[in-house]
Amino acid sequence: MKVEAHEAADLETPGDGWVTLDRKLAAALTKISHGRLGRQLTLTSNAALNSGQVARGRVLLALVFEYYSAGKNAMVMFDINHIQRITLKGDNLEPLQTNTWTMVMSELATTPDPAILQYCYFRHKQNFKPLADDSAYYKRARFAADATDHSFEFLFEAASRYLRMKREDSMQEQLSRGLNGASDKALPGIDPKGNGEAKNVKADKSRQKV
Repeated sequence: MKVEAHEAADLETPGDGWVTLDRKLAAALTKISHGRLGRQLTLTSNAALNSGQVARGRVLLALVFEYYSAGKNAMVMFDINHIQRITLKGDNLEPLQTNTWTMVMSELATTPDPAILQYCYFRHKQNFKPLADDSAYYKRARFAADATDHSFEFLFEAASRYLRMKREDSMQEQLSRGLNGASDKALPGIDPKGNGEAKNVKADKSRQKV
């Protein structure tokens, strides 16, 4: 991903031993890219050919990274409205905590006001039953002499602590299940008196019933 940090002019020279790979990369990107991105790569390749050059694979790859990068267009993609629309689905806190919330926060153009951020985060978690005690303590902390725990940091840490406990419980359960499910019964061996051929057990049982 470091290619995003370079200008196209810095990527024109592939270096010794990388020319073949660079050409293969350019051909592969041109072949699999479609739509707006494909047209952009085609225009770049044609512009290079018109100037007597060949479009470098690293240059085209940089265009692909830039096209799919949300960071440079975060103001358009994520804003405070996206934070307000985040919802907790069921009792599964982990996707919201580790994926959705983190993704939206990392792609915001500017950091929201801490008070707004705190309010939105608490609104998402306040009805989550496993954190009911933490939510109640958080609300009481607002009127305490030391209101340090009435903060976004306290809420986020409480949710993270709950997820750590859930992961530990899950690991312990899987470990216990594996130990309890172990069997001391050995697989049946081959009859030394047999000839190594499998008998038709079902046919023998059917004949016995008849």
